[in-house]
Amino acid sequence: MAVSLNQRTPSHPAAIRYRSDIDGLRALAIIPVILFHAGLPGFGGGFIGVDIFFVISGFLIFGIIDSEIGQGKFSILGFYERRCRRILPALYLVIVCTLPFVVTWTFPFELHEYLRSIQAAVTFRSNFFFSKNTEYFSPISDEKPLLHTWSLSVEEQFYLIFPILLFITWKLCKKHRITAIVAGALLMFLVTEATVLFGDKNPSKLFFSTPYRSFELLFGAVAFALRQKMGDRYVSALSLLGLIMLFLSFVLLSEDHPFPSHFTLAPVMGTALVLLFGSPVTWPCRALGHPSISFIGKLSYGAYLWHVPLIALLKTRSVDTPSVFVTTIVALSSLPLAYISWRFVEMPIRLGSYSAFRSRACVFALSILGAASLFLASWVGTTFIPDPKDQRETADGCSFDQENCFKLPSTRIFFWGDSYADAFASSLGRVLNARGEGLELSIRHGCPSLLGVQRNGTSLRASDTDCTQHNNKTFEYIKQNKFKVVILTSNYAWYGDFIGPRWERPLVTALDDPTRPPADVITLGLQQTVARLRKIGIRIVVVTPHPNIPNFAVAQKEIKYDLKSQIYGDYASASYVRSRLIRSLDEAGLPFDEVNGLDWFCDGSSCPMVRGGEFALFDGSHLSKATAPTIADKVAAEVERVLSREAPQTTK
Repeated sequence: MAVSLNQRTPSHPAAIRYRSDIDGLRALAIIPVILFHAGLPGFGGGFIGVDIFFVISGFLIFGIIDSEIGQGKFSILGFYERRCRRILPALYLVIVCTLPFVVTWTFPFELHEYLRSIQAAVTFRSNFFFSKNTEYFSPISDEKPLLHTWSLSVEEQFYLIFPILLFITWKLCKKHRITAIVAGALLMFLVTEATVLFGDKNPSKLFFSTPYRSFELLFGAVAFALRQKMGDRYVSALSLLGLIMLFLSFVLLSEDHPFPSHFTLAPVMGTALVLLFGSPVTWPCRALGHPSISFIGKLSYGAYLWHVPLIALLKTRSVDTPSVFVTTIVALSSLPLAYISWRFVEMPIRLGSYSAFRSRACVFALSILGAASLFLASWVGTTFIPDPKDQRETADGCSFDQENCFKLPSTRIFFWGDSYADAFASSLGRVLNARGEGLELSIRHGCPSLLGVQRNGTSLRASDTDCTQHNNKTFEYIKQNKFKVVILTSNYAWYGDFIGPRWERPLVTALDDPTRPPADVITLGLQQTVARLRKIGIRIVVVTPHPNIPNFAVAQKEIKYDLKSQIYGDYASASYVRSRLIRSLDEAGLPFDEVNGLDWFCDGSSCPMVRGGEFALFDGSHLSKATAPTIADKVAAEVERVLSREAPQTTK
């Protein structure tokens, strides 16, 4: 079946004159995005290609809608028909082609998340879905095949509202609609910037948010509106300036810069300048419009859809991290796949060349049928595959300031910790309840149970938590309620970087000395916490670290693909951290009892972590649901010994 490349498609009504330099801009956006995700050095700012796409989208969609409203031809159904033809066929194709490989190659918990991401993608909720459990720049995100659909969701959510607002603006204040668009763009940018500076510091929430991304699409609309008002004023120097801004953004921006924010203005304004002042008569845009470059731009949507699943599947199937060279080759193979999907799926459906897609009713019916089928199939799949949450237990809803799930009238025991504690807190509560003892909890994930310590984010962009306030509140609660025993445990090794620095800044700093090394912050913080608890007459049980599984992602694959029959925990690191903690308390002369985490898993220095075909740690560091009851028994037994002992504690 022949497809004319010059035939105007329903996505580009006659009111919008075709510009090959815009396809060139798309090429300029997609190649850095692909190379950024492949990890190729020199493309640290490649992710801004998505911002370029947003501006182009706003430019074209505003132009189409504004022109149609002005001619009295605008139809909201016609608009959404074009969106369905443009977006859905290739998206459905990629999901269907990716699914068999994900089913075959991934672990159940990964498959469960992928099926849920399908549901989010076909209902255009991906940005909400990923903002809750994903850090876009985290290495683990590279194995999420549909992560990139967040940007499609942002666009479609924006276009649920924008056409209606533009139509109302035309009817109420036609002469001032351009002023309204400019004001809207500036307002949304200022709201975004104010949020970055003074509001919610959650980087994922900002990155994936439609409201905070909307100014980028609106700046594209502003560029079209200004071009209409100014007429065709082509200025090569300003077009060139826009390209320079884009190239500098690719090179100078990185994941360390908050996005979206004022840093986003560079690629957004650069794209807007090219769109505003671009023309075949300006040499920068003649270069962008070269047939070989603009043709890549025509394939950009398909390449965007294909490259992320290709990289994700490569990394999922590889035991060791694939080289940048191999990853780049696989990522660039998205271009021939994009051509195939463009040639045989995207263009024919957009042109109505297939009889099933010639009427609007059929387009809507097939779009809904496709989304419903994928949603239903993935939903059914999740009912048969264990939820990742089923691998672990949690008592996070039982903290002292919420519901006291395991409290009894004579409760004498308090458990204070982070997610390490949470991993067996429910089991401990059940064991103690069965023995006639109550348990109260103070659990806060990512917050070490230490006084005098400030918890920082993992990167320069990440926000601090209110961990210090939580710990102070916990201590006051313990003091007021006069508990007999407090159990302390946290992932001390992770916070203290005992083996060597892994983060851009320390995860913890001492309130009285911000320059103190993280390992000393942990040991001295534990000293201070135990000392203050002992001062008010409370006995202490410290649960020292168990061994973690190094490079857990690789270890999982080694077991899954039968490359190894056993995986061993890192005895040396856990033993070293334990010795530092115990020595610190001993040197301070502080009485305490210990439950040694090494004893749970290790025979000498050998710590086998696969038991009955399952990992004892569900994520390489936290106790699994199957392991937690055994550990809880050991901790409960130690607590009972402490309570039954009449003599005061002595130093270990």
